Amino acid sequence: MSDAPAEKVAKERAPRPATGLRTLPKMTAPGHVHKYDTPNEKFAKEDSTFQQACEKVGIKPTARQASKWRNKKGSAYLNGR
Repeated sequence: MSDAPAEKVAKERAPRPATGLRTLPKMTAPGHVHKYDTPNEKFAKEDSTFQQACEKVGIKPTARQASKWRNKKGSAYLNGR
């Protein structure tokens, strides 16, 4: 074995000098973008097609059901359209 890899590991594990507060790296990724323009609560109250589908199936048009509708799941989407 050579001493070169051991020296490299020793250098990587060396303690950092105490300089006070540590600075965090800059944010490079874009911020979170929501999947839909309107929130599910508002969508459930305003979208007539969704409300009719819920009525046909016999469930309340809630934000949870609106989320399922938009993800093409749930009884309103599968049976109410």
